[in-house]
Amino acid sequence: MSAARTCNLGHPLRGDGTHFTNDARDAHDAAEHQVEDFDLSQRSLAVQEIMSFFDYGHLPAGKPREVSAHCAGLAIEMVRDLRDGMQLENGLFALLQAKDCLVRQAVLDGR
Repeated sequence: MSAARTCNLGHPLRGDGTHFTNDARDAHDAAEHQVEDFDLSQRSLAVQEIMSFFDYGHLPAGKPREVSAHCAGLAIEMVRDLRDGMQLENGLFALLQAKDCLVRQAVLDGR
């Protein structure tokens, strides 16, 4: 029997190389991949635009980057699992607003 495939954190992967969606670590695991590395070329322009704001590579290492990466991972999972539509766009926008608030709180906590 062959060994199960895992990501660089050791978490199991599906046959197509993506994380299992029922795994509670999915959002965090997906965030190990920058949003800019996620192929959005077949998605709506609105989804592409909103997702561009989930990039966190510009943030220095630390809690704000970790919080932003976690939110990015959840956004990636939602785009991976749901089809384009107004509700996805609204949900991503709401998540983006929440991410901004949470990152600001992480910055304040670090002061």
